[in-house]
Amino acid sequence: MNQAEALGRWANRLQNATVSHLPSDYTRPSPPRMVEAALSRTLSPEVQLALLRLSIRDKDGQQSFSPFTILLSAFIVLVYRLTGDEDISIGTSSEVGDPFVLRCTLSPMDGFNVLLEKVKQVVHQTYGF
Repeated sequence: MNQAEALGRWANRLQNATVSHLPSDYTRPSPPRMVEAALSRTLSPEVQLALLRLSIRDKDGQQSFSPFTILLSAFIVLVYRLTGDEDISIGTSSEVGDPFVLRCTLSPMDGFNVLLEKVKQVVHQTYGF
């Protein structure tokens, strides 16, 4: 896929996206300026094991959802709870490190398994895995 096709696909996927601002825990600078920071955390082996245990397994005992998908889905729930928006777009990176925007529509009536499947489908449509 060439760059023009990729941009067209993203423009189509993000058309009419809801734009929300998460609540802030600090006063925004005036005049407005970009505030950037990076924070990396490593999960302890105990937390990693607990996350793997949370991974839902299919009938053959294979992992149906990766820990990445589970954590991303949990973050979507957090954003939903903070904003009340049902159409959520999150800029992130894929499991292989490629940047992408995950756009997911959820309903308060959906269970977490439904959200996991939606996130998995978006990742699969984007990257084929």
